[in-house]
Amino acid sequence: MKSFLTAVAFCLVAQFAYSAPVTLEPCADIGATLENMLLGTHQQRAFYKESVGLVAFDAQEPAAASYGLAVIFNEPIENEGYATRKCLGLNFLSGVDLKGATSDYHPSTGLTVTIPVRRPNSEGTSSFMTLVLKIKTINTGTSSEGQVVEAELN
Repeated sequence: MKSFLTAVAFCLVAQFAYSAPVTLEPCADIGATLENMLLGTHQQRAFYKESVGLVAFDAQEPAAASYGLAVIFNEPIENEGYATRKCLGLNFLSGVDLKGATSDYHPSTGLTVTIPVRRPNSEGTSSFMTLVLKIKTINTGTSSEGQVVEAELN
C-alpha cells in the first residue's frame, strides 16, 4: 500500500511540474544571439500584425537539449512614445515546432501563442509538450507601459 501511495504522489507531483510556469530569461543571458538564431520560414514566425516574433535558436550544447526559443516584441520607452525591441527566451529544449504554432488574440487577455516543443526527460528521451506564451500590453492612460510575457509548459 505504501508503494502505491508513493506512486500516486509521484504522478501528482509530475503532473503539477509539467503545467508549471516557466521563467523566460533575457536572450543575452541564455545565449540566444543573432549568430545562432536559425534561418528559414520553419524556424521563424510572426504574430499579431508582425509585432511579436518567435525564433528558434541552436545553443549547440548540451546536444540533447540544444534548442531554444526567443520571443521578440516591441517594448515602449518611457515618455518617448516609440518602441524598441525586447528579447526573452527559453532554452534546454530538444525541438521547437514553429510551423505548428497557433495563436489567438482577445483585447482583454492579449495574445496567446501555443507552440509544440520537445523537452528532454529523465529517461534520456524527449517528451512532447506544449509551450503557451501569453503576451499582454499594459496600458495606463494614453500610453503603453510595456509588455507582460508569461509562459508555461503543459
